[in-house]
Amino acid sequence: MFTRSATVLLEENAGKLVNWLNSFDAVLTDCDGVLWVYGDVIDGSVEVMNRFKEMGKKIFFCTNNSAKTRKELLVKAQQMGFNVTENEIISTAHSTATYLKQRDFNKNVYVIGSEGITKELDAFNIKHNTVGPDHMTGNLADYLSTRFKLENNVGAVVVGFDEHFSFPKIAKAASYLNDPDCLFIATNTDERFPMPSMVIPGTGSLVRCIETCAERQALVIGKPNVSICAHLIDDGTIKPERTLMIGDRCNTDILLGYNCGFQTLLVGTGVHTLESVRRWQTSNDDELLKLVPDSCTDLTKLPKAQARAFINSLEAVISDGDGVLWLNDRAIAGSPEAFNALTSRGKKTFICTNNSTRTRMSLMEKACGMGFKVTVDNIISSSHALAQYLKDMGFDKLVYVIGREGLIQELAAVGIKYLEIGSDDMKGTVKDMMNTIDLNDNVGAVVVGFDEYFSFPKLTKACSYLMKPDCLLLATNTDERYPAGEMILPATGCFVRAIEACAERPAKVMGKPNKEFCAALLKNGLIKPQTTLMVGDRGNTDVLFGYNCGFYTLFVGSGTNSLQDIEKWRHSTDQELHKQTIRRFFSKNLQKYKQSCTQLLKLDKKEARDIIDTMETILCDADGEELPVSVHPHSPRIFNCLRERGKKCYICTNNSTRSRDAIFKKASQYGFQINIENILTSAHTLAHYLKDLKFFKTVYIIGKEGIAQELDAVDIKHTKTGPDILNCSLKEYIENIRLESDVGAVVVGFDDHISLPKLMKALHYLEKGEQCLFLATNTDETYPGMGVTCPGSGVIVRSVEFGAKRTATIIGKPSAYLCSSLMKSGELQPETTLMIGVLWYDDQQIPRTSETVNALVEQGKDVYFVTNNSTKTRHELWLKARAMNFSINESNIISPTYSVASYLKAHLLEGKAYVIGGEALAKELTAMDIEFFGPGPDFIERSLADTVEMVDKETSEGNIQAVIVGFDEHFSYKKMLRACNFLHNNETCIFLATNDNAVVKYPHRSIPDTGALVAAVETCVERKALIMGKPNRAVADKLINEGLINPERTLMIGDCVKTDVVFGKHCGFSTLLVGTGRYQWKHVEKFLEMKLFQYVPDFYIPSLGDFKQYL
Repeated sequence: MFTRSATVLLEENAGKLVNWLNSFDAVLTDCDGVLWVYGDVIDGSVEVMNRFKEMGKKIFFCTNNSAKTRKELLVKAQQMGFNVTENEIISTAHSTATYLKQRDFNKNVYVIGSEGITKELDAFNIKHNTVGPDHMTGNLADYLSTRFKLENNVGAVVVGFDEHFSFPKIAKAASYLNDPDCLFIATNTDERFPMPSMVIPGTGSLVRCIETCAERQALVIGKPNVSICAHLIDDGTIKPERTLMIGDRCNTDILLGYNCGFQTLLVGTGVHTLESVRRWQTSNDDELLKLVPDSCTDLTKLPKAQARAFINSLEAVISDGDGVLWLNDRAIAGSPEAFNALTSRGKKTFICTNNSTRTRMSLMEKACGMGFKVTVDNIISSSHALAQYLKDMGFDKLVYVIGREGLIQELAAVGIKYLEIGSDDMKGTVKDMMNTIDLNDNVGAVVVGFDEYFSFPKLTKACSYLMKPDCLLLATNTDERYPAGEMILPATGCFVRAIEACAERPAKVMGKPNKEFCAALLKNGLIKPQTTLMVGDRGNTDVLFGYNCGFYTLFVGSGTNSLQDIEKWRHSTDQELHKQTIRRFFSKNLQKYKQSCTQLLKLDKKEARDIIDTMETILCDADGEELPVSVHPHSPRIFNCLRERGKKCYICTNNSTRSRDAIFKKASQYGFQINIENILTSAHTLAHYLKDLKFFKTVYIIGKEGIAQELDAVDIKHTKTGPDILNCSLKEYIENIRLESDVGAVVVGFDDHISLPKLMKALHYLEKGEQCLFLATNTDETYPGMGVTCPGSGVIVRSVEFGAKRTATIIGKPSAYLCSSLMKSGELQPETTLMIGVLWYDDQQIPRTSETVNALVEQGKDVYFVTNNSTKTRHELWLKARAMNFSINESNIISPTYSVASYLKAHLLEGKAYVIGGEALAKELTAMDIEFFGPGPDFIERSLADTVEMVDKETSEGNIQAVIVGFDEHFSYKKMLRACNFLHNNETCIFLATNDNAVVKYPHRSIPDTGALVAAVETCVERKALIMGKPNRAVADKLINEGLINPERTLMIGDCVKTDVVFGKHCGFSTLLVGTGRYQWKHVEKFLEMKLFQYVPDFYIPSLGDFKQYL
């Protein structure tokens, strides 16, 4: 009734309140913060809930509290006077146990939580660990070598609220989660608990900590996940539109209501207040505000005088065409009359469309035929704008067009030549196509508009022309889909994204939302932004276009987006929502980097043998998809030689065009000595992924026979592969399209018959949401060969993802699915030994590193050691380096503990610092006479209530002006409680972290690093720490500002891409990655494949010691 309006009920009259009460039959309510706070009932809550029940309304208590069982919650509620039964209580502990039971889970569960979870697990006979304290005793080295023990049969990690949260628990959870088959479940992600004057870190803070360390996302069982109350909806107990959700927390309770389609009521007795809601409604998030129109209120409900005043303030009105004025060939009711009335009142009216299938003249004729009074000069079209752009720049070459007649007619009108358009279907194999492809040397631009005959050959030609850096890439628009009733019709943007991904270049977009689209009108003074209204149906083109131009914007709900979308954007906490960011590719930097790697990797034979001898397992890529068609010289001999030396050798390919059996036969024919079990293919893995899920529906395939054959082998139904071309008009095709009713998965692999009909069907099936899986064999963008760029599976995947607004689950490389069974069985160890560091590992020097460093010093280079290690002081690090024969001064060592102390010396004018950290941090603070407390063990010894009372007293009486987080093996819930309250109650309190390294990985376990601890505190206090270590450039600012180093003449050497390489890039240094830590060349290749260029160094070498030969 008051949808998304944040109406204050107490300000409404009695009649409206009665209507509101009659608008729902069921009530779901949160507990903590709504019915009670801690152990105290909130005044009036008992009477209201019991009265709801007396009125015949169904009531349910829906809580994210996992500390109690349903029975225990029932006892608590009844003792407070609530009239409720056990079946009317929905709790996350019970829901988690039910989830595991429904999956026939038969392993052990590692629980971070309380007895509420374990008792619910016991009720279903699911085995688990004993909950309670698990504190760190002694030092970390002793703990890991003598007391750190992992159970063998753990198949799930469950995280709930745990007042005994500790470093050992984080380490164990992350270590279990190293197994990709281990489930990761969170009861909820509440950041904090509602308390009148305290901040109590909630489960979400603990979950974030584990996620950061494990580098995995948890499955959240509780609110706002729909699954927590899905059973009530599915069995008809409640009807969403007749259900009220009451809560005190917007990002769980209210969001659950939104997700389920319930009415929602926020109460001010818990976490969020009306002030918070009002602040969100006027969010200053620029990217979200761009998508929020000025008029998302129903203008028809405004008083007529107010509406007329708004219209009179305008001088010009620009309206979209499709979705606003017409749909296909039919005018939207009332739109001609409204448009003409504005014209007759002296307003300058324009139709502004991204439609590139028609010329301006054709669009004018269409509009006039529907009754719109408009001239050709008042039509702004993307095809006309594109042609004018090329004319104005004096373009004199040929244009390769992916598009329709409207585009080429506009080009012809300004004298620009182009290649013929029309169907260009795939005939024969990729090899055949590449042998016969005809490329015109005089093409100087590729232009992309809507093309219902979009095909693999067109994609290949476009990307091949774009290999020339001076070839223009222009797009008429980037609309994802067109409004077409119940159908999902892929639009130009899908094609553009596919070409951008393959060509590794962004297109210049001529249509909306590009401001240049109406530059001529603005330049000539025909319209003034402050008195112009943009009318549209699409947020990320029409409304965004208006924003970019400074126009007023009016959103209409007759096309692509709805008011519900607008409200979702307005209130979303997702900072990345609908950002229209075009990928940027740095081809020159990448080429330079590749050349450097070739030069540095010329090792001598002995070094090469040493590297090979350390390997136990070899995973070897084969071809791309169908390329190359012949065996690489000497490769069978090398492969077989490795097998003879006792190496476990696998062929690991993303090729989805062939079955595993076919690839085995091909490899055998080429002379590779290999068993079929040692071939890992994306198609085979994908089929078994679905089999393991007990998938029983039909699979829609965009791909080749390899996928189909692997699905057949495990008895999974699928659609036919092969051509599916548009052999009639698009309108006729839509009217006669044949869709399968039982499709439960869309699988995308390499498909040389990709076409608009295939994209259309895929998007239609994926509109089912979670009911339809979205899988991709791989995301390889290109397969180079024979002078042309051959698009790979990734191009198709990105196109489908863009149109579906969903991300595919990748089965092939770089996903771990491809070899997870080998890792699980122990056949494949990710690393025999993982060395962490550039110069040393723990107390062992990496071979030849001191010689390399000393040689650099002797050549007059300024050498600095920059470390994120916060377990040692700068002096201790210097002593360690000297003992390993490094010739370096103490002043040339930059450590985060020293940086933190120096920062506080300059900024902490009074008060004390609270430290989560170790002895090194304490020593550096002491050396600079900074008062602090905190290091060492600090656990909850009595009850949580006693600890809360103690911290509350500390917060009010203490003068804590800084909170510092470093590595702390004694990290505990109590330390979190203290830190969070010091920060919450003092907005000026300094919040520092030594670094944000998240995890240290060993072969069989993971150790949380400082970043995981920082993440836990940040999540609770909703503040970001100032990071004093890498990759923050503040670490090097002093050296740069004092002129001690010149960024352009500085090389950053490191073993971690996320700290060392990113740090170097932030500072403007050259970067050299060494492979003696966590990241090796294979990881760099993965970053290149995934376009994560921020992690790609300028140079790579296996070990810094290998660099000595170049000095």
